[in-house]
Amino acid sequence: MEAYWSDGRGRFDTADSYDNYPKFINRKDYVVYTSSDGLWNYWVKGRDIELLRYNGNEIHVEIPTVIDDRIVTSLSYTFDGFYELKSVKIPDGVISLEWAFYGCEGLEEVRLPEGLVNIPHAFEGCLALKNIQVPDSVKDFTYAFSTTAIESFTFPQGALVIRNAFSACLSLKQISIPKTVIKTYEAFNDCEILEHVELEEGIQQLEDYMFFNCFSLKELKIPKSVKKIGMQAVGIQEVREYCPEMEDDPDPAYWVSGYEVVPSFRIIGTHKTAAERYAKAEKITFVEQ
Repeated sequence: MEAYWSDGRGRFDTADSYDNYPKFINRKDYVVYTSSDGLWNYWVKGRDIELLRYNGNEIHVEIPTVIDDRIVTSLSYTFDGFYELKSVKIPDGVISLEWAFYGCEGLEEVRLPEGLVNIPHAFEGCLALKNIQVPDSVKDFTYAFSTTAIESFTFPQGALVIRNAFSACLSLKQISIPKTVIKTYEAFNDCEILEHVELEEGIQQLEDYMFFNCFSLKELKIPKSVKKIGMQAVGIQEVREYCPEMEDDPDPAYWVSGYEVVPSFRIIGTHKTAAERYAKAEKITFVEQ
């Protein structure tokens, strides 16, 4: 693995300095420390530390519980862009992994600690990640697994936020969502081969574009507990037309000309509920359960 910078540091192919940290983009009142072994950059949060960057070249990494006599409790962009990383073990005591492994395209194996709470953007862009065991303590899954290779996933009871959790996951086939979830905006949009969805009785709403462009999903059983269904939340897909004047474009020469109901899609639900009202408004087949 070669560094991108002339001084031999870093893996970040950007125009930004290796010494700039996304977490502090709008701040100047911070101090970043380097661990005594040179492997970690971090900042101090009270009596604990948050790891900001891994400076090593190992592709199988076990993160220490204590660095420089301080307990590691969170990671922020720590392995961002480390394409060669294959596996990582995260110690007990870590509660947040914000953007920690963003763009780690080769990451295949992860050990998450009990007590972990927040993983926003943590594994976004981890194209090789197919399986992961998530502790029941995790609440925030915002963009957590967007564009990964995960095929099936069950959110734990207690999960609250799953906004864009699996956006554009082209491998996702099956998903199970508990009643505790309250934020679902674009949670599974563009999951093109998603076929099976289980919504637990007790869930309150399906937010805008939750299952938008999921054209392999042919039916959804919506619990009576759902009180609100947002714009194009389910059963709707884009209409794409060929654009001949763009045939020399390196990207597919198509443009979005409108929206339509997914062919043969149907909603299964209870009479006089949000499910029936949504189906009627979108001209989707409704089957009373």
